[in-house]
Amino acid sequence: MASKPGGAKQGDMLFACINCHRKYKFEQLSSGQHLCKTCRVKHPLVNCTYCRLEFHPVKSSTDGRLSCEHCSRQFKLHGPPSVCSVCNLQSAFNGNKCTRCAHSEKKYGPPVTCDNCKHVCAFVKDEETRQKVDGKTLCLLCTMSYKKTMHRKRGSSRDHSLALSEEKQHPSKKPRVNPPPHESAQRSFSSNSNLQFDGVTSNHLVEMERLQTEVTSLKKQLAMKEQVLIEKDKTICALKAEGLEKDKKYQTMQKTHTDTAEFLKEEIKNLKRQASVSAKGSAKKERDRDPPPPLPPPLPTSSVA
Repeated sequence: MASKPGGAKQGDMLFACINCHRKYKFEQLSSGQHLCKTCRVKHPLVNCTYCRLEFHPVKSSTDGRLSCEHCSRQFKLHGPPSVCSVCNLQSAFNGNKCTRCAHSEKKYGPPVTCDNCKHVCAFVKDEETRQKVDGKTLCLLCTMSYKKTMHRKRGSSRDHSLALSEEKQHPSKKPRVNPPPHESAQRSFSSNSNLQFDGVTSNHLVEMERLQTEVTSLKKQLAMKEQVLIEKDKTICALKAEGLEKDKKYQTMQKTHTDTAEFLKEEIKNLKRQASVSAKGSAKKERDRDPPPPLPPPLPTSSVA
């Protein structure tokens, strides 16, 4: 967003800060996020959780972590990232490679061994780019560590030059005491090994981030499995209760049927007994009611001559 009044020259154009929207000259804004100095101080640099690049956190990320605008947008599109197969950073949102390594591989070819961390995660760039890092082939993290080290060294040398100029302008001041030789050697050794130390530290941070992400993923899987087990236990308890209820109902029905069968058997016996008694009584009454048949007449006796 630029303010371009009529007839204004290119150097007089003003550009707006993306955070406070105040107008500044282009060189007064940061190269990456176009922030003014006030906003840069208000929001100091932090490292992105995923790509490890430095940025000013002027906006809240969508995933609740410190992530740059690019990673926040990728997280919203593709979800949580996986480990990149080249740089070993937790920044592969779409596939097994992060966007930076995929583009670098298309532009510079396959990755090679980094001269500092000895991992196969660097790319052979042009000579002009390598001259900025003393002609070495470095990966992203080691390049960032090298530039930080060189920035600190330039800052210390600039402070030393300012102190010398002040001593020349004000000779009455107390002269600067040079450090002992062993301290100078120790400081030189510390500055020379700072790049390697920063590279190792960055690798450790990446490994810790990867392990933390893995632990979080395992905890989520464990919680999901525990929830599944709880649901299965609930189902088993419900089935057991249903089975016990059915067994109780079956036993009640069986007892009822047994009692009914016993009652019917007793009724059948009683009815048979009553039928037998009735049959015997009816036969006796029939015999009592009918008269006895008459006796046959006596046979005639013959006389003997």
